[in-house]
Amino acid sequence: MILFGKKIFSIFAISILSKYSALAQGYPAPPLKSFLTQVWDESGGLFTIISGGDIRVFPGVFAERFGANKSLPLFPRGDNSKADPAISEGLPHPSAPGGKLYSITSKLLPAADPTRFEKGRMDLDLQIFKFDSINWKWEEKPIGHLYWAKGYFYYNLISEDYLLGIASQADVFCNNGINYPFAIFKKNEKNEFEIDHFEDAGLNKPAIGKDKKWNYPFMSRLWIQSKSSWCGDYTILGTGCGFFWTFDSKGILRHSMNIYKSYTEEQLTKDELWEGAVLGYQPNGSGNMVISALSEDALFRGNLQRNLPIQRIEHAHSVKEFSEERKFTLNEILASEASISWFAFDPTEGVLSEIAPPQKIPGTMRNYQEYADFNWIFESDGNFKFSSMMALVSSLIPKSMGEENIGNKKHDNNLNKKGIEQIKLEDKKIENDSIKNEVEFHGVEIKK
Repeated sequence: MILFGKKIFSIFAISILSKYSALAQGYPAPPLKSFLTQVWDESGGLFTIISGGDIRVFPGVFAERFGANKSLPLFPRGDNSKADPAISEGLPHPSAPGGKLYSITSKLLPAADPTRFEKGRMDLDLQIFKFDSINWKWEEKPIGHLYWAKGYFYYNLISEDYLLGIASQADVFCNNGINYPFAIFKKNEKNEFEIDHFEDAGLNKPAIGKDKKWNYPFMSRLWIQSKSSWCGDYTILGTGCGFFWTFDSKGILRHSMNIYKSYTEEQLTKDELWEGAVLGYQPNGSGNMVISALSEDALFRGNLQRNLPIQRIEHAHSVKEFSEERKFTLNEILASEASISWFAFDPTEGVLSEIAPPQKIPGTMRNYQEYADFNWIFESDGNFKFSSMMALVSSLIPKSMGEENIGNKKHDNNLNKKGIEQIKLEDKKIENDSIKNEVEFHGVEIKK
């Protein structure tokens, strides 16, 4: 029996801390708003995947339309042929293009190229597994394999035959002397993924300059500070500072946008936007992406992080210390009492609309606690669920796996007393609500 309470939740916290301690390279700790990724399958059922923390403990659930939750089996670990000796083995990484569930296993290897090995560089070995939803198990044999001997990158499937790579360093993806932030891999007849084409970010300048330096520093962190979501055949890569990139099933970049309108080129190049301004985004049942975000005054307070007495994350020696530093920073950033806006994005038409907020959801945010409590997901019947993250994850776990709704019940009861409860976010509202204010963005049409 698996009990899900403070003990298991601490595993998620420790995993997140260790991940960023190893990878953040001195950047201030990112807020990391959500552990949960949702995707709708063709039948109208809803996958909810634990996309942060250690998914070997509890991968997530699937709920049929108006049905009960059904636990997902543990993700496969894979058997990477070139992974001996491996430097490290990553956690299974879920992807769900087209509403179908896949898992990517990864291992980092000492570079096969002697010149790269001497510089401490690594090679990446991936295997892709498919979930058999009829027999409710993972297929034993991988459907694809990718070996990359030019550095590490982050990855997501965008269809069964195409994979998106997100560069971790400026020189990972290079073609004819030009460096790119995104690479698209295509599966060949041997089930091996190989380069198909490259994509830039659609900004005013290339993401990476000819000097192999990032023109926009936030782009150098996409591999650890972005989150992918899937709306039908579209993969949407989102950030906490409002940028979203939409790729089709063959990896063509269809839309590049930002939900905010007043940022400047100077703020981008000086890295002054706060990457915790977007509060969440999930697909709804009608194929739109619903986004909640703080107002621009919070986005522009990102440069406060440089002036605060906050320790760099690699110097945090415990989860408690990490939490206290993060709490202090967020209280300062949110001191302006930022308002909260809601958007719906149609990836097929490239239309972004600002919509009326759901009923009984807070309209402003003033401090760390309110930031921590602002978490939401959809339910399979279309209901909209809002609570603390621990309670959201706890509520997903079927009774057969342990105690029901262990989580932070007392805290969520206090939230409900304030009038925050499960509500219905109507699909019709998302489609028909008029825009309250003009929204400016790149490469996307405004819905009038």
